[in-house]
Amino acid sequence: MSSLHDLLEQGIYSTEKFLERSQVLADKIASAEGNLAKLKDKLREEKARDESKTNIIPNVERVLEVYSSTDDPKFKNDLLKEVLEKVVYTKTQRAQRGHLENLDNFDLAIYPKLPK
Repeated sequence: MSSLHDLLEQGIYSTEKFLERSQVLADKIASAEGNLAKLKDKLREEKARDESKTNIIPNVERVLEVYSSTDDPKFKNDLLKEVLEKVVYTKTQRAQRGHLENLDNFDLAIYPKLPK
């Protein structure tokens, strides 16, 4: 911008040309600042993702250790919610009374909380 002002003062640029170039430079600066802000956000996200990756294994290990030491269903549920996004249970066949072989006829999809 300083060079632009010098060119105007020296008479090389007319006022119209100065305003046009000034606007172009202002747009480039605004675009660069916007890109810089986006890159800073991405860097923050990547740092958070890396930190989350390093913390996930100890967190799951802690949940596994504590889970079996309690009989409180709410506490167990809260523990599982710390490491799981959701769990989907699908059963297509009903179990019949007295038939133990059909009890495990279901699908269980587990969605862990992983960094994105």
